[in-house]
Amino acid sequence: METNVPHIFTRDQQNIYFRKLGRGIPVLMLHGIGMDSRHWLPFITPYLTRFQFYLPDFRGAGHSANVPITKPDVFKCLKDDVEDLILQLKLQEFILVGYSLGASTALQLQLEGGFDQVIRYLQIDQSPCILNRPGWNGGLMGDNQTAFCHQLAQLDDVLARHPAEMTLQQLPKADRKLATQYLVEVLSVVIGNPLLVNFLRQAGRSPALLTRLAGPTTLHNLRSYLHTYYTNENDYRDSFNSCDKPVTVFIGKKSPLYEYNGQLETARQIKHCRTVLFNQSGHLPQVDEPIKFGRELGRFLTGPK
Repeated sequence: METNVPHIFTRDQQNIYFRKLGRGIPVLMLHGIGMDSRHWLPFITPYLTRFQFYLPDFRGAGHSANVPITKPDVFKCLKDDVEDLILQLKLQEFILVGYSLGASTALQLQLEGGFDQVIRYLQIDQSPCILNRPGWNGGLMGDNQTAFCHQLAQLDDVLARHPAEMTLQQLPKADRKLATQYLVEVLSVVIGNPLLVNFLRQAGRSPALLTRLAGPTTLHNLRSYLHTYYTNENDYRDSFNSCDKPVTVFIGKKSPLYEYNGQLETARQIKHCRTVLFNQSGHLPQVDEPIKFGRELGRFLTGPK
Protein backbone atom coordinates (compact mmCIF):
# COMPACT_ATOMS: atom_id res chain seq x y z
CA MET A 1 0.00 0.00 0.00
CA GLU A 2 1.38 3.40 -0.96
CA THR A 3 1.54 6.06 1.71
CA ASN A 4 -0.01 9.49 1.43
CA VAL A 5 -2.41 8.40 -1.29
CA PRO A 6 -5.01 11.15 -1.92
CA HIS A 7 -8.51 10.33 -0.77
CA ILE A 8 -11.94 11.80 -0.18
CA PHE A 9 -14.12 11.25 2.86
CA THR A 10 -17.52 9.94 1.84
CA ARG A 11 -20.97 10.67 3.26
CA ASP A 12 -20.95 7.26 4.97
CA GLN A 13 -17.58 8.02 6.56
CA GLN A 14 -15.29 5.94 4.35
CA ASN A 15 -12.05 6.83 2.60
CA ILE A 16 -12.11 6.51 -1.19
CA TYR A 17 -8.73 6.82 -2.83
CA PHE A 18 -7.90 8.37 -6.18
CA ARG A 19 -5.03 9.35 -8.40
CA LYS A 20 -4.58 12.88 -9.69
CA LEU A 21 -2.29 13.26 -12.70
CA GLY A 22 -1.48 15.90 -15.29
CA ARG A 23 -2.67 19.46 -15.75
CA GLY A 24 -5.34 21.16 -17.80
CA ILE A 25 -9.01 20.30 -18.41
CA PRO A 26 -10.26 17.94 -15.67
CA VAL A 27 -11.16 14.39 -16.70
CA LEU A 28 -12.91 11.98 -14.33
CA MET A 29 -12.46 8.32 -15.31
CA LEU A 30 -14.49 5.50 -13.74
CA HIS A 31 -13.11 1.97 -14.07
CA GLY A 32 -14.80 -1.42 -14.35
CA ILE A 33 -14.88 -4.54 -12.18
CA GLY A 34 -11.50 -6.22 -11.99
CA MET A 35 -9.78 -2.91 -12.68
CA ASP A 36 -8.55 -0.05 -10.58
CA SER A 37 -7.17 3.41 -11.35
CA ARG A 38 -3.80 2.01 -12.51
CA HIS A 39 -5.35 0.43 -15.59
CA TRP A 40 -5.98 3.83 -17.16
CA LEU A 41 -2.34 4.93 -16.89
CA PRO A 42 -0.94 3.58 -20.21
CA PHE A 43 -3.70 5.35 -22.14
CA ILE A 44 -3.65 8.75 -20.46
CA THR A 45 0.13 9.27 -20.39
CA PRO A 46 0.25 11.04 -23.80
CA TYR A 47 -2.29 13.61 -22.59
CA LEU A 48 -0.90 14.59 -19.19
CA THR A 49 0.20 18.02 -20.42
CA ARG A 50 -3.30 18.94 -21.62
CA PHE A 51 -5.64 17.27 -19.13
CA GLN A 52 -5.79 16.72 -15.41
CA PHE A 53 -7.01 13.19 -14.71
CA TYR A 54 -8.90 12.13 -11.61
CA LEU A 55 -8.89 8.35 -11.29
CA PRO A 56 -10.77 6.96 -8.28
CA ASP A 57 -10.40 3.43 -6.95
CA PHE A 58 -13.93 2.16 -6.44
CA ARG A 59 -14.88 0.27 -3.29
CA GLY A 60 -13.37 -3.19 -3.56
CA ALA A 61 -10.54 -2.08 -5.88
CA GLY A 62 -7.00 -0.75 -5.62
CA HIS A 63 -6.36 1.34 -2.53
CA SER A 64 -10.08 1.19 -1.74
CA ALA A 65 -10.06 -2.63 -1.77
CA ASN A 66 -11.28 -3.04 1.80
CA VAL A 67 -13.80 -0.20 1.81
CA PRO A 68 -17.21 -1.84 2.37
CA ILE A 69 -20.18 -1.35 0.08
CA THR A 70 -22.91 0.07 2.30
CA LYS A 71 -25.95 0.12 -0.01
CA PRO A 72 -27.85 -2.81 -1.57
CA ASP A 73 -27.39 -1.27 -5.04
CA VAL A 74 -23.68 -0.96 -5.89
CA PHE A 75 -24.35 1.57 -8.66
CA LYS A 76 -26.07 3.94 -6.22
CA CYS A 77 -23.34 3.47 -3.62
CA LEU A 78 -20.59 4.29 -6.12
CA LYS A 79 -22.63 7.17 -7.54
CA ASP A 80 -22.66 8.72 -4.06
CA ASP A 81 -18.86 8.37 -3.92
CA VAL A 82 -18.50 10.04 -7.32
CA GLU A 83 -20.75 12.90 -6.20
CA ASP A 84 -18.68 13.31 -3.03
CA LEU A 85 -15.48 13.34 -5.09
CA ILE A 86 -16.83 15.97 -7.50
CA LEU A 87 -17.94 18.16 -4.60
CA GLN A 88 -14.84 17.83 -2.45
CA LEU A 89 -12.42 18.29 -5.35
CA LYS A 90 -14.54 21.18 -6.64
CA LEU A 91 -14.58 19.85 -10.19
CA GLN A 92 -16.08 22.30 -12.66
CA GLU A 93 -16.75 21.58 -16.34
CA PHE A 94 -15.11 18.17 -16.48
CA ILE A 95 -14.98 15.35 -19.03
CA LEU A 96 -16.43 12.04 -17.84
CA VAL A 97 -15.39 8.53 -18.87
CA GLY A 98 -17.11 5.34 -17.68
CA TYR A 99 -16.22 1.76 -18.52
CA SER A 100 -18.62 -1.12 -17.71
CA LEU A 101 -19.31 -0.77 -13.96
CA GLY A 102 -18.05 2.81 -14.21
CA ALA A 103 -20.50 3.47 -17.02
CA SER A 104 -23.44 2.20 -14.95
CA THR A 105 -22.26 4.47 -12.14
CA ALA A 106 -22.12 7.38 -14.57
CA LEU A 107 -25.64 6.61 -15.82
CA GLN A 108 -26.91 6.57 -12.24
CA LEU A 109 -25.25 9.97 -11.80
CA GLN A 110 -26.93 11.26 -14.96
CA LEU A 111 -30.31 9.86 -13.88
CA GLU A 112 -30.08 11.84 -10.64
CA GLY A 113 -29.17 15.11 -12.37
CA GLY A 114 -25.41 14.93 -11.93
CA PHE A 115 -24.40 15.78 -15.49
CA ASP A 116 -24.74 19.57 -15.17
CA GLN A 117 -20.97 20.08 -15.05
CA VAL A 118 -20.09 17.33 -17.55
CA ILE A 119 -18.63 18.69 -20.80
CA ARG A 120 -18.89 15.40 -22.68
CA TYR A 121 -19.21 11.76 -21.77
CA LEU A 122 -17.52 8.59 -23.03
CA GLN A 123 -19.27 5.27 -22.38
CA ILE A 124 -17.29 2.08 -22.94
CA ASP A 125 -19.12 -1.20 -23.62
CA GLN A 126 -22.08 -1.07 -21.27
CA SER A 127 -25.82 -1.54 -21.50
CA PRO A 128 -28.16 1.11 -20.06
CA CYS A 129 -30.41 -1.70 -18.80
CA ILE A 130 -28.75 -4.73 -17.17
CA LEU A 131 -31.67 -7.15 -17.09
CA ASN A 132 -33.72 -8.08 -20.16
CA ARG A 133 -37.43 -7.30 -20.22
CA PRO A 134 -40.26 -7.23 -22.78
CA GLY A 135 -39.05 -5.32 -25.83
CA TRP A 136 -35.43 -5.23 -24.62
CA ASN A 137 -32.95 -8.06 -25.02
CA GLY A 138 -29.78 -6.00 -24.93
CA GLY A 139 -28.93 -6.58 -21.28
CA LEU A 140 -26.31 -8.71 -19.57
CA MET A 141 -25.41 -11.69 -21.84
CA GLY A 142 -28.44 -11.11 -24.08
CA ASP A 143 -30.18 -14.41 -24.92
CA ASN A 144 -27.92 -16.23 -22.44
CA GLN A 145 -28.84 -14.00 -19.54
CA THR A 146 -30.85 -16.55 -17.54
CA ALA A 147 -28.03 -19.11 -17.54
CA PHE A 148 -25.39 -16.49 -16.71
CA CYS A 149 -27.40 -15.00 -13.85
CA HIS A 150 -27.86 -18.54 -12.53
CA GLN A 151 -24.07 -18.86 -12.43
CA LEU A 152 -23.84 -15.60 -10.48
CA ALA A 153 -26.50 -16.82 -8.07
CA GLN A 154 -24.68 -20.14 -7.57
CA LEU A 155 -21.51 -18.32 -6.60
CA ASP A 156 -23.49 -16.02 -4.33
CA ASP A 157 -25.11 -19.03 -2.62
CA VAL A 158 -21.73 -20.60 -1.84
CA LEU A 159 -20.40 -17.35 -0.37
CA ALA A 160 -23.59 -16.84 1.64
CA ARG A 161 -22.81 -19.99 3.66
CA HIS A 162 -19.90 -18.16 5.28
CA PRO A 163 -21.03 -14.66 6.28
CA ALA A 164 -18.26 -14.31 8.87
CA GLU A 165 -15.40 -15.00 6.45
CA MET A 166 -13.60 -12.05 4.90
CA THR A 167 -11.71 -13.55 1.96
CA LEU A 168 -11.98 -16.43 -0.50
CA GLN A 169 -8.91 -18.15 0.92
CA GLN A 170 -10.54 -18.31 4.36
CA LEU A 171 -13.38 -20.53 3.16
CA PRO A 172 -13.39 -24.25 4.01
CA LYS A 173 -11.55 -26.26 1.37
CA ALA A 174 -14.60 -27.71 -0.41
CA ASP A 175 -16.46 -24.39 -0.69
CA ARG A 176 -13.26 -22.53 -1.53
CA LYS A 177 -12.73 -24.90 -4.47
CA LEU A 178 -16.35 -24.57 -5.58
CA ALA A 179 -16.40 -20.76 -5.28
CA THR A 180 -13.11 -20.53 -7.17
CA GLN A 181 -14.52 -22.73 -9.94
CA TYR A 182 -17.66 -20.61 -10.28
CA LEU A 183 -15.68 -17.36 -10.21
CA VAL A 184 -13.29 -18.54 -12.93
CA GLU A 185 -16.23 -19.65 -15.10
CA VAL A 186 -18.00 -16.30 -14.72
CA LEU A 187 -14.89 -14.23 -15.39
CA SER A 188 -13.90 -16.35 -18.38
CA VAL A 189 -17.22 -15.48 -20.04
CA VAL A 190 -16.78 -11.80 -19.23
CA ILE A 191 -13.18 -11.55 -20.44
CA GLY A 192 -13.51 -13.55 -23.64
CA ASN A 193 -9.86 -12.96 -24.67
CA PRO A 194 -8.33 -16.48 -24.96
CA LEU A 195 -4.91 -15.52 -23.62
CA LEU A 196 -6.36 -13.74 -20.61
CA VAL A 197 -8.81 -16.60 -19.97
CA ASN A 198 -5.93 -19.08 -19.93
CA PHE A 199 -4.02 -16.86 -17.50
CA LEU A 200 -7.14 -16.58 -15.36
CA ARG A 201 -7.56 -20.35 -15.21
CA GLN A 202 -3.97 -20.70 -14.05
CA ALA A 203 -4.53 -18.00 -11.44
CA GLY A 204 -7.56 -19.95 -10.22
CA ARG A 205 -5.16 -22.30 -8.47
CA SER A 206 -4.48 -19.50 -5.97
CA PRO A 207 -7.60 -17.97 -4.36
CA ALA A 208 -5.58 -14.97 -3.12
CA LEU A 209 -4.25 -14.22 -6.62
CA LEU A 210 -7.64 -14.85 -8.23
CA THR A 211 -9.45 -12.36 -6.00
CA ARG A 212 -6.82 -9.72 -6.72
CA LEU A 213 -7.39 -10.23 -10.44
CA ALA A 214 -11.16 -10.57 -10.17
CA GLY A 215 -11.85 -7.29 -8.43
CA PRO A 216 -13.54 -7.05 -5.02
CA THR A 217 -11.15 -8.60 -2.48
CA THR A 218 -13.61 -9.05 0.40
CA LEU A 219 -16.45 -11.53 0.20
CA HIS A 220 -18.92 -8.90 1.39
CA ASN A 221 -18.07 -6.64 -1.53
CA LEU A 222 -17.96 -9.53 -4.00
CA ARG A 223 -21.45 -10.60 -2.95
CA SER A 224 -22.69 -7.02 -3.22
CA TYR A 225 -21.48 -6.83 -6.82
CA LEU A 226 -22.94 -10.24 -7.68
CA HIS A 227 -26.32 -9.42 -6.20
CA THR A 228 -26.49 -6.06 -7.94
CA TYR A 229 -25.90 -7.62 -11.34
CA TYR A 230 -28.27 -10.57 -11.21
CA THR A 231 -31.14 -8.75 -9.48
CA ASN A 232 -30.72 -5.20 -10.76
CA GLU A 233 -33.92 -3.53 -12.01
CA ASN A 234 -32.41 -0.16 -12.96
CA ASP A 235 -33.32 1.05 -16.44
CA TYR A 236 -31.36 4.09 -17.64
CA ARG A 237 -32.58 4.06 -21.23
CA ASP A 238 -35.02 6.98 -21.03
CA SER A 239 -32.69 9.25 -19.07
CA PHE A 240 -29.66 8.36 -21.21
CA ASN A 241 -31.60 8.90 -24.43
CA SER A 242 -32.49 12.40 -23.24
CA CYS A 243 -28.87 13.33 -22.50
CA ASP A 244 -28.14 16.73 -24.03
CA LYS A 245 -24.35 16.51 -23.66
CA PRO A 246 -22.07 15.19 -26.43
CA VAL A 247 -21.72 11.44 -25.97
CA THR A 248 -19.25 8.99 -27.46
CA VAL A 249 -19.90 5.25 -27.17
CA PHE A 250 -17.16 2.64 -27.59
CA ILE A 251 -18.60 -0.78 -28.47
CA GLY A 252 -16.80 -4.12 -28.67
CA LYS A 253 -18.46 -5.87 -31.61
CA LYS A 254 -17.59 -9.28 -30.14
CA SER A 255 -18.55 -8.34 -26.58
CA PRO A 256 -19.96 -11.42 -24.85
CA LEU A 257 -21.36 -9.33 -22.03
CA TYR A 258 -23.41 -6.70 -23.90
CA GLU A 259 -24.44 -7.56 -27.45
CA TYR A 260 -23.40 -4.73 -29.72
CA ASN A 261 -26.75 -4.25 -31.49
CA GLY A 262 -28.39 -3.34 -28.17
CA GLN A 263 -25.68 -0.76 -27.52
CA LEU A 264 -26.05 0.62 -31.05
CA GLU A 265 -29.81 0.86 -30.62
CA THR A 266 -29.35 2.96 -27.50
CA ALA A 267 -26.67 5.15 -29.05
CA ARG A 268 -28.93 6.00 -32.01
CA GLN A 269 -31.50 7.47 -29.64
CA ILE A 270 -29.08 10.05 -28.21
CA LYS A 271 -29.17 13.45 -29.86
CA HIS A 272 -25.41 14.16 -29.89
CA CYS A 273 -23.76 10.76 -30.06
CA ARG A 274 -20.74 9.39 -31.89
CA THR A 275 -20.26 5.62 -31.99
CA VAL A 276 -16.90 3.87 -32.31
CA LEU A 277 -17.09 0.18 -33.14
CA PHE A 278 -14.14 -2.04 -32.15
CA ASN A 279 -14.57 -4.87 -34.64
CA GLN A 280 -11.94 -7.18 -33.12
CA SER A 281 -12.85 -6.55 -29.49
CA GLY A 282 -14.96 -8.18 -26.85
CA HIS A 283 -15.78 -6.46 -23.56
CA LEU A 284 -12.17 -5.28 -23.23
CA PRO A 285 -11.37 -3.06 -26.22
CA GLN A 286 -8.46 -1.54 -24.29
CA VAL A 287 -6.89 -5.02 -24.22
CA ASP A 288 -8.08 -6.45 -27.54
CA GLU A 289 -7.30 -3.33 -29.62
CA PRO A 290 -5.07 -1.15 -27.43
CA ILE A 291 -3.65 1.01 -30.21
CA LYS A 292 -7.06 1.88 -31.58
CA PHE A 293 -8.39 2.36 -28.07
CA GLY A 294 -5.64 4.83 -27.21
CA ARG A 295 -6.13 6.71 -30.49
CA GLU A 296 -9.90 6.95 -30.07
CA LEU A 297 -9.61 7.95 -26.42
CA GLY A 298 -7.36 10.82 -27.51
CA ARG A 299 -9.82 11.79 -30.23
CA PHE A 300 -12.59 11.90 -27.63
CA LEU A 301 -10.55 13.90 -25.11
CA THR A 302 -9.43 16.51 -27.60
CA GLY A 303 -12.85 16.91 -29.24
CA PRO A 304 -14.70 20.22 -29.23
CA LYS A 305 -15.79 21.54 -25.85
